[in-house]
Amino acid sequence: MPDDYPAYYALIDAINALRPVFSIHVGDTKGGGTDCGDAAQQRIREDFRRFKQPLVYTPGDNEWTDCWTRHAGGYDPQERLAAVRELFFTGDGNQGGGQLALQRQEDMPENALWWRAGVLFASAHIVGSNNGLRPEAGEVHLAAFADREAADVAWLQHAFAQANQRQAAAVVLAFHANMFVPSPVPDGFARLRPLIGELAADFGGPVLLLQGDYHFYILDRPYPQSAPNVQRLQTYGAPMLNAVRISVQPGAAQPFRFAPVLPLS
Repeated sequence: MPDDYPAYYALIDAINALRPVFSIHVGDTKGGGTDCGDAAQQRIREDFRRFKQPLVYTPGDNEWTDCWTRHAGGYDPQERLAAVRELFFTGDGNQGGGQLALQRQEDMPENALWWRAGVLFASAHIVGSNNGLRPEAGEVHLAAFADREAADVAWLQHAFAQANQRQAAAVVLAFHANMFVPSPVPDGFARLRPLIGELAADFGGPVLLLQGDYHFYILDRPYPQSAPNVQRLQTYGAPMLNAVRISVQPGAAQPFRFAPVLPLS
């Protein structure tokens, strides 16, 4: 929302002052009640350029899935997704400053994979609002959902296969959705939620899931029985415009440390 911009820019200043190796934005770059048009997306891109270090971005539901609503402009979500891809994911590079060596999925370029100090990092396009699954939207929409879900399945399998092959010290997986709350029927996370747990359990090492969506801080273990090696961090969101600083110590029994980042006053 317009009133949030000063705090958002102050938060970016605070992140820049910490000089992180990179930052990850887990979506919802705009409010759900604001227009989804090209001007909004262009401003988001300009805002990302304020980050002095590399920024990896994975889309949220506010950027495209929910744009069909009247208060968001009444857009076709698939057209808005195509616009987001055209603006943010036409090359192999990241947002922000500097460059990361990113590997991107050919058929869904917003999905990225990169390495740092023996830790595999990956993003997956899994969004809130039931992962965008709306049966009432028609067959074209359902086919697009099925294609995106299949691409995510393939990407998750690829990421964990890389982690196993190269004996990663840990895996960090970033996406937008909070999939660990009761979902409607049909469940847009019915395939992905158990798959992540199964892949993580097979990997066996520390796995950290990063998500947004619900806009308040959560740190827990979403698969306490089947995959106790998985931690889940849900970061802050409006109206609490904070970030989370994550320190990683590869090889440690508990490799992840967390601290809030507040806007500079």
